[in-house]
Amino acid sequence: MRRILKNSKNVEELLREGNLICLLCDTPLKIGRKEHGHVVDNSPSVDKIVPQNGYTRGNMWIICYRCNRIKDNATPEELIRIGERTREKRDSITLAQKEKKL
Repeated sequence: MRRILKNSKNVEELLREGNLICLLCDTPLKIGRKEHGHVVDNSPSVDKIVPQNGYTRGNMWIICYRCNRIKDNATPEELIRIGERTREKRDSITLAQKEKKL
């Protein structure tokens, strides 16, 4: 992250290009918001799209801090699998609850 801050022109350009909405979850980004000295979930965060390529122009985007944390150590395939299984489990619980009410 320090490398990015040294080249703040790239970050400023990214912020100008964006509409201050997280590109992954559509959450409105709030610049400068902190709670108890910690970054909040909807703070903008610079993320490497392809981690191996580093913080280079064309390989960075601004997403919310929460999405950056979620995808931090997971592959796209792992994220998809987690999402699918979470949806399946949620749907099965919802269905069971509906059937119980009948």
